[in-house]
Amino acid sequence: HRDLPLSIRRQRQMCIRDRVISKMPDDHSDERIRGKDVSFSVKVLGIKERLLPEWDDLTTLEEFEGSLDDLRKKTRTELEETAQTNAERSTLDGYIKQLVEQTEFDIPDVLIEREADSLLKERESEFVRYGIKPEQFYEYQGRERQEFVDELLPQAEERLHTTLALQEIIKRDQLSINDDDINVEIEEMLKLYDEDQRENIRQTLSTSLRHMMGSTALDKKLRQHLLVIAKGEQPVHMDNESNAEITNSTDVADSTQAQSEPVVSDASVSLSLIHI
Repeated sequence: HRDLPLSIRRQRQMCIRDRVISKMPDDHSDERIRGKDVSFSVKVLGIKERLLPEWDDLTTLEEFEGSLDDLRKKTRTELEETAQTNAERSTLDGYIKQLVEQTEFDIPDVLIEREADSLLKERESEFVRYGIKPEQFYEYQGRERQEFVDELLPQAEERLHTTLALQEIIKRDQLSINDDDINVEIEEMLKLYDEDQRENIRQTLSTSLRHMMGSTALDKKLRQHLLVIAKGEQPVHMDNESNAEITNSTDVADSTQAQSEPVVSDASVSLSLIHI
């Protein structure tokens, strides 16, 4: 009850007995107790909390078509899928971290600085989206752009390590994709759009954005491949090449040779597998 003392309301999972004194309002319906202190003998059997949806969820609830049981089933399925995705990502992250730790790298400083500059440009793009010019941000901070680049060097080196290690797996295990893989990915993407929009979007995805769709397809194939290895369902190929020292990132980036069918470069797909 809202009028109960806080010490009582905080009790949980037990039966509570207490005596509460409350002053009645002057306009109480019973004239005998108006403005008087009344003693109540209270027995609390349990306390429940009503969980309300977040404001952002209200639109989804209003637009849902179906019964309450259908909504519960849909919610349960989504929760199970989310839990499975999180578990798989955790497994992948752990395996990739172990892979990077066991691999030797010798990357030129100029490449690390170039990667740090690329990371900063990504952040600058975010500034522009919110109407902030990067120059304004640096002036407000009272710092030079190069100082931010230098701060990002450790993160850039870590990202390069991950990229090179994953590209080496693509090379070693000869992972590739063809036109059919890309077309399947395009059709999956089209499911996110309304029927009347799909034809125009299909045209865009099949032409100017085809390389991006290929990278997404290769990313999924690499993800599944690593997950199988991480779970121990497939033996890891431990040859001399897999433990070789990586001396130049361009050697690894160009290492995936063309197959009989079109193959998408692996350079843009590896970083989505872990939290950077």
